[in-house]
Amino acid sequence: MSNADEVERLRRRLDREHRARIEAEAIAEQGIRDLYRANQTLDARIAERTRELEEARRAAEEAEAAKGEFLAHISHEVRTPINGLSGMLELLQDEVTGRRGQEWLASARESSDRLAHLFDRVLWFIELESAEVMARAEPRAVEDLLDAAAERGRGRCARAGQLLSVEPETPADCTVHATDDLVLAIDELLDNAARHGEPGPVRLSARLLGDRVRIAVADTGPGMGEGVAATATEMLDPGESATTRRTTGAGIGLALVRRIS
Repeated sequence: MSNADEVERLRRRLDREHRARIEAEAIAEQGIRDLYRANQTLDARIAERTRELEEARRAAEEAEAAKGEFLAHISHEVRTPINGLSGMLELLQDEVTGRRGQEWLASARESSDRLAHLFDRVLWFIELESAEVMARAEPRAVEDLLDAAAERGRGRCARAGQLLSVEPETPADCTVHATDDLVLAIDELLDNAARHGEPGPVRLSARLLGDRVRIAVADTGPGMGEGVAATATEMLDPGESATTRRTTGAGIGLALVRRIS
């Protein structure tokens, strides 16, 4: 091969390499432009989602504030007539002397007390949806919780012909991290026993299960199936018969205990 042919061959090779480099640079530049546009689109979407989340957060806060204001208002509007009704019935007790009238009055007072109790529990059920509930939790001694609950519930059980005993099966220094709602939950269990249990023993106990404490109330009532009052929907099931409702009550107390646990 002559020198001229060799030079021509090298020139063509250099031309191919030059074109290949230009094409590679064009492809790289196009890739950079595509990547830039993709990043711009991603940034815009992130900003849009951030705005949506912020709007959703503000809407949730406004809804929570509105719910709190509504509950405060409805609580006042309902408690006022209930308290007035209870007060008037108490005054009537000194005015009504006949046996039948006293029986009617006692029935009216019981209905008034049950209405007030149910209303308080409905408000409590709604309040448990708030994230602030767990923020109020603090360490509490298990034995102190049981003893205090027994003091509050012993009178109700005695009126129902029941003997309440406290049997903690936990270490003396055992504590739980809980809110006042746990106290109310134990009261609900004892109230359920007094309302629906038969005369006889009632046992309030606590047992350590791993890193949890199981607090239970055992009585002589008819018992319940697994999953009773697990949700508000089940609690207010319109398909239940009047006989069943009289036997089990509204079920809101058990629903509250289930939600706390």
